[in-house]
Amino acid sequence: MFNKQFHFFAVLILIVSTFLYTVCFDNFLFIQTGTYFQLAFPILAIPAGLWLVFYKKNKPRFVKIDITDLILLIFSGYIFVSFLFSKPYNQLLNPIISFVVWGGVYVIVKQAIQMDKNSKARTLFYLFSFMACLQIVYAILQYMDILPGLFYHRYGGSFGNSGDLANFLTVTYSVTLGLLFLEKNKWRSILLFIILLLHLLLIIVSVARTAWIAVLVSTLFLVFNTRFFKNVWAKTLSMLRLKKWIIPVVIIGIFLLTSIAAWKMYEIKSSSADGRLFIWKNCIQVIKEKPLFGHGYESFLTVQRNEQIDYFASHPEDMKNGMLAANSSFAFNDFLQFTVEYGIFGLILLLSIFARPFRKVKYRGYTERKIVLTVQAAVVSIFVCALFSYPLQNQTIMLLFVSLLAIRSIYDDTVLQFTLKPVLKFSLLVVFIGLNLLLLNFNIRKIEDGLNWKQAYNLSQNNPEKAYEIYFEIHDFMDHDRSFISNYGSIFYKLGEYGKLVEYYEKYGYLCTSSDILQMVGDSYEKLENYPKAEEYYRKASNMIPHLFVPRYMLFKLYLKTGEVEKANEEAIKIRDMKIKVYSEKVKFVKTEVNEYLYNLKVSDK
Repeated sequence: MFNKQFHFFAVLILIVSTFLYTVCFDNFLFIQTGTYFQLAFPILAIPAGLWLVFYKKNKPRFVKIDITDLILLIFSGYIFVSFLFSKPYNQLLNPIISFVVWGGVYVIVKQAIQMDKNSKARTLFYLFSFMACLQIVYAILQYMDILPGLFYHRYGGSFGNSGDLANFLTVTYSVTLGLLFLEKNKWRSILLFIILLLHLLLIIVSVARTAWIAVLVSTLFLVFNTRFFKNVWAKTLSMLRLKKWIIPVVIIGIFLLTSIAAWKMYEIKSSSADGRLFIWKNCIQVIKEKPLFGHGYESFLTVQRNEQIDYFASHPEDMKNGMLAANSSFAFNDFLQFTVEYGIFGLILLLSIFARPFRKVKYRGYTERKIVLTVQAAVVSIFVCALFSYPLQNQTIMLLFVSLLAIRSIYDDTVLQFTLKPVLKFSLLVVFIGLNLLLLNFNIRKIEDGLNWKQAYNLSQNNPEKAYEIYFEIHDFMDHDRSFISNYGSIFYKLGEYGKLVEYYEKYGYLCTSSDILQMVGDSYEKLENYPKAEEYYRKASNMIPHLFVPRYMLFKLYLKTGEVEKANEEAIKIRDMKIKVYSEKVKFVKTEVNEYLYNLKVSDK
């Protein structure tokens, strides 16, 4: 009994753990969201492993591997090899640890539904739908201002961002719709229908166009695969054969409606769409540099931002895209982002994982067919979201995705089987427990040092010396975190240790390139009177985000300081002609000073 219920309990705890940063949302900068999930996993995995090996009635004799397992093993091996050979980036441990934990989740879910798979799969679907209900209620209360929003957004559930919430709800919407097709009980069907309406309400209100498309596509996928639709479609085709002129009219009508809908969705947030197109264009250029195996593990942020700098350095006149540029951490297309890091070979492996659930199955009944269709519809929704957003960067959605793959793999035939001898079984258990204890210790340390980091961050405004002591103490452990690396260097600036700041960012800055950091390094070089390097970094900051006034203003002031009047005049004219994207007092000050300078220059010339 314990073994049957434990795995469901484990899945529930793992899902809840991905939402835990809501409880401590003021720590979101200092403790990554995956920390709680990675902490929950070993706490659950260690007793599960012990139970599996020592409980006499449940001793596994064989290890059975199906095609899905093999694909995931090859994929994981490829990621691990890339991690090993990506020396500039492999100090960033969190993503590779997440990959390892996803493998453990996959095994746990398979164990949960091994016996009586149809019933257990439906139970998991209901669990996912229930978690979605909690998110929906949370978001509604936020929208009504009863509960506070997170991270400066009015609502978004525990995700904070309404777009991330919408991506999550598209997956659970597909699962809930599949459950509705499966459910025969009248009252449960009514409940599921109400839950679907709530899903749609939140997804529509979010104005997340990606989620709208994903919901439409996954709904059509499920509907088109029902017997009712297939019968209606067969009758419709037989009627259309009698009046052949109708078919091209219908095709043209569908094309026109789709085009109009696409244009209207584009107009809702045209700047957002244009910004994504610009990022995709840069990603394609980066992929061309290393097409087969990519730039390596966790390299996207660095190479994409460097490409953005190079692009605007070569195309200073392109202010249309310059107004859209930002310090983006995502490609808004998970497949492009993955290809940048792991190349076309990695993309093929990733696409093979997405394609695997759609392999034909010899169905053993109506229920099994509907369960597989539900998995496929949910995977379709993730796939569509991944084309225009970043669901694969989201811990909760990844948990659902891995669980869906595990459910689907249960219906595959075994292709390999290994006998587990007692010595091998015990050795694997020792390694398994050892790795989980390391993982447990690592995440406990992350939380402890994350809270110390928060204390240092709060102290840095009024007592930078004390803050530095804390930063220095936790640095050797926390340098696996991009946000920490970015934040740590700035303490030298507050202390006036410009030489140390330059040294630190010259060593680690590529891991967290941003316009703010480039500007800070440039200012530090200026204070050290290394004016050529100051110019270099100010220029990079200006090219990264061309619509920002401050980096260009710093260049203007630098040229005045070094007596390069012609260059100063050029920058002043550029600043005068720049459009304002976001008005602020700083922008007003810069514009006013530059205009006065140009006016005085004009008067003096007369």
